[in-house]
Amino acid sequence: MRSLAVHRPLLLASGYLGYVGILVFGNLPGWRSGIGAYAPGAVLHSGAYGFLASLFFLALGGGPAARTRFAITTCAVMGAGDEFLQSFFPYRHASVQDWAVDVLAASIVCLLLTGAGTWQRRAS
Repeated sequence: MRSLAVHRPLLLASGYLGYVGILVFGNLPGWRSGIGAYAPGAVLHSGAYGFLASLFFLALGGGPAARTRFAITTCAVMGAGDEFLQSFFPYRHASVQDWAVDVLAASIVCLLLTGAGTWQRRAS
């Protein structure tokens, strides 16, 4: 995991930039409905926030519990911010269900990453 430590600032910055991308592109008129033809909202939300959670989990040092708390809390706050921002656009709507999908996806990804780390430590 030493090689990962070198990339942690980049992973953290990528997570924050990814969130900005979600806010910008997700609220452009017509963009969300256009991509929605290929993937439903739950798939988009779970993929986006699952990916963000993996970046935040890997960006933080320390134990898996602290990393999981950081990643899930950060994704929950970001998801709430995304839904709040959507409430200001007439062609979008805020949804508690979308926020729940964001948090669930982040939780599942963190659980999988914690399990993978545990398995890796036992194997070596």
